[in-house]
Amino acid sequence: MQGPGSQPRPFVAHLSSLHHPGHVRILHKECAALAHAGHDVFFIVPGGGPETMAGLDNPPPFLRVSGPKRPKSRLTRMFVTTWQVALQGLRTRAKVFHLHDPELIPPGFLLKLLGRKVVYDAHEDLPRAIRSKRYLPRFIRWPVALLAGAVELLGAMAFNAIVAATPAIARRFPQRKTVLVRNLPILAEFGHNNPLPFSERPVQAAYCGGITEIRGIREMVAATDLAQEDIPLRLALAGPFGPPTLLESAKQLAGWQYVDYSGVVDRSELPALLRRSRAGLLLYHPEPNHIEALPNKLFEYMAAGLPVIASDFPLWKEIISQAQCGVTVDPLDVEAVAKAMAAMISDPNAAEAMGQNGAEYATQHFAWEQEKEILLALYSRLTPPPQIASGR
Repeated sequence: MQGPGSQPRPFVAHLSSLHHPGHVRILHKECAALAHAGHDVFFIVPGGGPETMAGLDNPPPFLRVSGPKRPKSRLTRMFVTTWQVALQGLRTRAKVFHLHDPELIPPGFLLKLLGRKVVYDAHEDLPRAIRSKRYLPRFIRWPVALLAGAVELLGAMAFNAIVAATPAIARRFPQRKTVLVRNLPILAEFGHNNPLPFSERPVQAAYCGGITEIRGIREMVAATDLAQEDIPLRLALAGPFGPPTLLESAKQLAGWQYVDYSGVVDRSELPALLRRSRAGLLLYHPEPNHIEALPNKLFEYMAAGLPVIASDFPLWKEIISQAQCGVTVDPLDVEAVAKAMAAMISDPNAAEAMGQNGAEYATQHFAWEQEKEILLALYSRLTPPPQIASGR
């Protein structure tokens, strides 16, 4: 409650129709940072409720999560849930609306007409992402990508600010409106004073995150199978399969017998899983939206002191080379992946040294604590403190 003479807390609404209520970038990083800094923050998301707050460490008192029911189809989400989320946001009396999905751009135009300030958070390069959507027939991917990109740029012209997750995404938007807020790890979540020596860890590699065809699930399982010729290797998997039917398909692969699948793990359990492994896998396919991406997993592996075996994209090769924290391979070359896994995991001393290099480099260059200040500076411009008239 505000005391006499105190300045009102700025009301902010973060909106998502697509993401999970516990989304790390939105809830754990951006919403939590703003609430701790003195904003009254609402996160409106399908399936959101007070129970969502249980997943936060040190939950701020002025952060609330709510939202409509989860939609049963993609079309319902795009054409009904988007407007439900926006209308619930309007009921919060927020002055600033922060949109996290491209499908919220049309409601964003309405919010601008109603006099609200609107921020668009570009998590990915939308046109490139659409060109990688396998559920779309190939012949319509380019036209849909062009149309979506045009709508996104119209939003950029109308809205007050753009938050971009990578430099490549930022280059698509007007420079004067755009700030770069990278999706980097919260280092405190991954620090550990007495990590288990690599020589005492299980002989396993890990992958944590969304599990899809284009994120290399088949190659990871096949490479684990092939690596058995050199080392009795296990693959620790954690995260949701997309689509869910892919799980049954993956179980039919020969190498699945060497997989330990934990399902969707609580975020608090992730650091412990990584600290039980000897290498982190990041074998995204060379899809348009992956080439210049900055995946949070890469930096979480580094922050956890885990050496990385990653796709040989130029940007990733540069980061891993500078940090001396792993190796890069052709993600579609199963034999090369298997050899890299066997070589790294069979030499725990070298793997541990690379892991330590990555942890030190992440502390210096890839920490959410640095990005948070950029976000807070943007909001200080969007929600300046009210002017209090002086007495005469």
